[in-house]
Amino acid sequence: MSEYFGLVSQELLIKLAQVKSYIKKHNPTIGVLTEAVVREFLKNHLPKIVSVEQGFIQNQQGEISKQCDILIYDSQSYAPLYRIDDIVIVPAESVIAVIEVKTTITKKIFHDVNDYFKSFTYLENAKTYLFIFNSKYISTIGDYLHSY
Repeated sequence: MSEYFGLVSQELLIKLAQVKSYIKKHNPTIGVLTEAVVREFLKNHLPKIVSVEQGFIQNQQGEISKQCDILIYDSQSYAPLYRIDDIVIVPAESVIAVIEVKTTITKKIFHDVNDYFKSFTYLENAKTYLFIFNSKYISTIGDYLHSY
């Protein structure tokens, strides 16, 4: 199984390299495309009872979250409140996970992502994840966490 996941990791890194071979100096576009790579992977590997989208979360008071790179939500029990193309607004109770995607990580980015995740206190059962394409050593990530 570890060989399979090694190949999957290589596939994701190759897709990132493909993006960067065409778009070299426009970080917002690189970011959008890397998010799309991860969303595509998740759509192909998660059960069909969940949906993998980008968008926003509406809490019980009607407030809308900041943009979420990847939302995984229960699409069998909940429909999006709003959809246009591939961007959705979903109710908070439907959210299973929020994933922030980064191509690289620094201490500042790590701290910013943690602050962003703190804004989801109203998500009782959902998990938050940080996906980093080109990560640092685990000890460096640990240092970032301890300095937070």
